[in-house]
Amino acid sequence: MMSSSSLRFLALLMSLALLGAGCGSDNESLQPSPPVTPATTADEWAGRVVNRLMRPTNRDLEVLATLNNPQTKLYIEQGNETTLDVLNRRLNDLAKCSDRLVAIGAPPLGSARIRQLRRVDAALRRACLHYEKAAEIVLVAVELLSSGRADVIERGEDKLREAAPDAAAGAKAYDDAVQIAQRIPAFRRHGLTPPA
Repeated sequence: MMSSSSLRFLALLMSLALLGAGCGSDNESLQPSPPVTPATTADEWAGRVVNRLMRPTNRDLEVLATLNNPQTKLYIEQGNETTLDVLNRRLNDLAKCSDRLVAIGAPPLGSARIRQLRRVDAALRRACLHYEKAAEIVLVAVELLSSGRADVIERGEDKLREAAPDAAAGAKAYDDAVQIAQRIPAFRRHGLTPPA
């Protein structure tokens, strides 16, 4: 698991990266979610959050951070299939952030740390809403950037700038959630350790 400073760095990179790159999207219909079995302990809920939300989201953010790399941007503009496939997969994954929270369920009411757990949950919900908006915008931007036409590529750059506020707000909320969670023993048992 990454330290808080590493997560902040990745979140900052994502915000910066969203100012300069992009990918095409497929609109998938959402399937109804199966009923959620509520977590009975803080440890169970923390494990769900770390394994089902934070680890995949960290991978999404790592890929998004590569958008700031001029080589990645060149690959996008050249329509490199591998680059576009990876971006498409990770951005679509990030766009499902709230669905993951639904599948994780609410923090357990009987926990002695329920107030802290609710704060983590609320911050993650805010982060997901912003990250989902940013991912949708970036998917459109990448499609424009990979068009091969200079005038359309310019529109893609403009589209990316639209994603910056949501990316920054998502990064802030995600960082808040991580900082709170790092003070909760259940999260530390699942690998979310505070910075040294």
